Parts: sequence; structure tokens; C-alpha cells
Amino acid sequence: MVGAFVHGSFIYLGEYVQALNRIDADSQPVLIEMFQRHRKIMDLSYGFLFACIIIASLWSSVLVLLEKLAFPRWMAAINPLTALLFWMALKKILPNRVTEVTEGAGFNIAYLIFGSLGFAVVVAICGGLLAGFAHQQPPTYSVFHGDSQ
Repeated sequence: MVGAFVHGSFIYLGEYVQALNRIDADSQPVLIEMFQRHRKIMDLSYGFLFACIIIASLWSSVLVLLEKLAFPRWMAAINPLTALLFWMALKKILPNRVTEVTEGAGFNIAYLIFGSLGFAVVVAICGGLLAGFAHQQPPTYSVFHGDSQ
């Protein structure tokens, strides 16, 4: 929900910038004040979004380390936060045209990295390639009762 709100709010920031070029110079300070108030809301929204990502990433890593998930322990180092940090570091060495094209897609790329690696590990575990690394078989759940079998 927060991500949708943040993404949906970008259109208004663009509208402010476009309107600045169309209004009289006397009216521009009013629009600039509106822009600044909206930016504060965006900053708060991003702060909440970052907090959620950090909490979920840490929680995921703890569950892997406590062997509550079937992932191998090394997967505790791979989560959305570390994937985002990896992407940010990788951007520094990529050519400018690649970073320009992917500008603004950092969260999406980080989640693509995390999701792809997680999916590959699950496929490897189910295919027996990482059977020795999995700590336990994931529980199966009844569709009707929701209890573990």
C-alpha cells in the first residue's frame, strides 16, 4: 500500500514542476510552497517504506538463521535490503547509459534480484540440488483448515 501511494504521488510532483513554467512569477512562490509541503509528505512516506523494508529484511534473515524456513543459512545474507545495497554499489561501476535507463527503478531491481535468487534456491531445493543445505522440509498446510500437516 505504501509503495502504491508513493508511486502514485509522483504525478503531482511533475504537475507542480510543469505548472511553474506556465504561471506568472508572482504566483510561483505559492506553488513552490505547495511543492515543498508535498515533498515532506513524500519524505515521510519513503521513511515509512524504508522502515518496513528494513524490518521485513531483518525478520526474514532471523527466520532463516533460526531455521524456521527451508532456506540454507547463507540465504540470511540475501534479503531486499542487501539486494538494494548491492544494486546501489553495482550502479557505481555500470556505464552511465545503463544507470540513466534504470534511474528510479532501484526498488524494482532489488526485488527482482531478491525474488530471482530466492526462486532459484527454492527450485534447487525442490530439485534436490541443495537438499543437503535445507534444514527442514517446509510444512504443508491444509487449504481448508490452515493447520500444519
